[in-house]
Amino acid sequence: AAGAWDRRVTHGAMDGVPAADWVLLDGEGGGAAVAPDGTVGARGSQAAECADAAAALLDRWERAGAPMVEDWWVSFATTGEPARPIWAPERWTL
Repeated sequence: AAGAWDRRVTHGAMDGVPAADWVLLDGEGGGAAVAPDGTVGARGSQAAECADAAAALLDRWERAGAPMVEDWWVSFATTGEPARPIWAPERWTL
């Protein structure tokens, strides 16, 4: 869900956050990571903003009833070079 709601989110890990489920990147080598227990750890020049954004995404997911991947619909569109387009997610809907 977090990745559908914010393009800065990816699967990843961060030092100091054991077994992080996902990471919200700041584009400068820092960001915030969310552990399975909901703990948010952050580092970098935008640590506070990233931690707040990650916590807000986690709250949004919980308010939505903790949807699973199977609960989502995704539409795809072509992107990239017109001569060699690729299919990419365009819109996610719960």
